[in-house]
Amino acid sequence: RFVFTGAVGALNDERKGFGLLVDALRKCWSGGGTEKWRLLVFGADAGPGLETLGIPVTYCGTIKAESDLPRIYQASDVFALTSIQDNLPNTALEAMGCGKPVVAFRSSGLAGIISDGRTGWLATPFSTDSLAVAIRNAIEATYGEDWSKVCRAEFERNYAWPGPAKSYLNLYDEMLKKPLS
Repeated sequence: RFVFTGAVGALNDERKGFGLLVDALRKCWSGGGTEKWRLLVFGADAGPGLETLGIPVTYCGTIKAESDLPRIYQASDVFALTSIQDNLPNTALEAMGCGKPVVAFRSSGLAGIISDGRTGWLATPFSTDSLAVAIRNAIEATYGEDWSKVCRAEFERNYAWPGPAKSYLNLYDEMLKKPLS
């Protein structure tokens, strides 16, 4: 089971929350059942490994070819986005566009992107206990389940062209129909 995470400066930028993910994965490991889990990380060449997290880790470094990133998303089971500060993170949209559910904190723009239990799982902001539960729920829910259609449909409806343009057009039409007061 592959948990995918990453960002530019994934390990060095505290706002990306990698330390929170490490703590949550350690909690998952201490609860057992993680023998077949692996963490994939892009945006870093090296970092904490099996001895720290309790699960194997593969550091993918910087993804240089744009075509490689979708393949990594598609090879994973779930995308973990543990940002402390983020508005509308591209990585959440990329994961959903590749048909992958997202685990994140119920904070900032992430709470508006992820439909809890439908396109991902939301954890109590910055609680590693809650994040561990969300990760475990995501991994267990993806066993034998095809989340790709739901996640991809949500992405296409809300974020892929021409979805946002249609939404804005509908909003403008609605506003133009209202009388000025």
